[in-house]
Amino acid sequence: TPRQDATGQPASAAQPADEWSQRTATYFLAEIPPTARTAEPPASPPADVLVLADTSSSIKDLNAVRRTVREIVQALRPQDRVRLLCVDVAARPLHEGWLKPDEASALKPLDQEFCLGKTDLAACLRQAVQEFPASDGPRRRLVIYVGDGADEAAPVLEAFGRRVLPEWLEPSQAMLVSVAVQRTDLRTDYLRGLVEFSGGIWFDVAGDVRATGFLERWLRAGLPLPERVADVAVEGARGEDLFWNRAWMPGEPFYVYGRMPETRTVKLSLTLGRGKQTVVRDWTFPVERREDDVFVGRLWAQRRLDQIRRMGDSQAEDVRKRTVALSQEWSLLSPHTAFLVLESEQDYPRWGLDRRVRRRYWKPAEARPEAPLPADWVQQF
Repeated sequence: TPRQDATGQPASAAQPADEWSQRTATYFLAEIPPTARTAEPPASPPADVLVLADTSSSIKDLNAVRRTVREIVQALRPQDRVRLLCVDVAARPLHEGWLKPDEASALKPLDQEFCLGKTDLAACLRQAVQEFPASDGPRRRLVIYVGDGADEAAPVLEAFGRRVLPEWLEPSQAMLVSVAVQRTDLRTDYLRGLVEFSGGIWFDVAGDVRATGFLERWLRAGLPLPERVADVAVEGARGEDLFWNRAWMPGEPFYVYGRMPETRTVKLSLTLGRGKQTVVRDWTFPVERREDDVFVGRLWAQRRLDQIRRMGDSQAEDVRKRTVALSQEWSLLSPHTAFLVLESEQDYPRWGLDRRVRRRYWKPAEARPEAPLPADWVQQF
């Protein structure tokens, strides 16, 4: 059910995040229920799973990588096979050959690794997919990367500035899955593009509170193939103001975050499939106003903030200004902002802070009214 931030526009916007800072808008979160199953789905075929553990210097908590790799390996089925590699400037196998998931020797070498060097994902992935054995019946191929998704190598660009998809990706017949256990200010668009092209899944464990649960259920279900979402459209909304995943997990709801001019209904269309094999499904939701709707706007703004950070150099002046403006409007942390407590209202203009640009905080009806501190208590300080 969509929810909206119905608080209206801020009283002033000296440094607006964009033109919407001066307008009343509907911020919504649409939750589309999973497709009803008429029968139990068939079991997924056995899989050969390459697990890539990022050990480059951009990883700040290697233990988080180790824990996630261990959870992935231990969740595999007996009929699956696994091979572990470390990736930084190159891909390095941690053991010989393919192992069964319950073979302890697969995980021990990772405990001896440490973080060093840059990340060259293009070279590492190209080398990693060569580890797959020749076609062996109906076995599926999966590459599961665990790290921050950052790529520090010099990109090969097309004329319009997009990364060139590597020639090895399609022939490898592998689905790429990324488990982001750490947030980063570096570019992640290369790996995101490969995951999207291969029909894979991006689990943003560090940035999405639901991602951990999605990952656990996907592993328990036997690594099922997700349904590809080719496009999402909302009547009256710009495509750049909609945030959604390219993969729809089997048995899970699908979420769309969006912003549009103020409305009472959200008309949403999903295009599912790829190429000419697509189907369009439509939904119409009423917009309901609730006390906690302000959080929907902040969730949307966090995704916009992540999008801005991925657009280019986080230190560039335009990126910095947009980041600061959006963070101030929605009270969000970023590499250029922090939460600050000042002693009086007069201190805010002294520091160049216009509190009127800020969207309202959550304030339920039962909240206690604000009151000044007792004078005798204040005098103590």
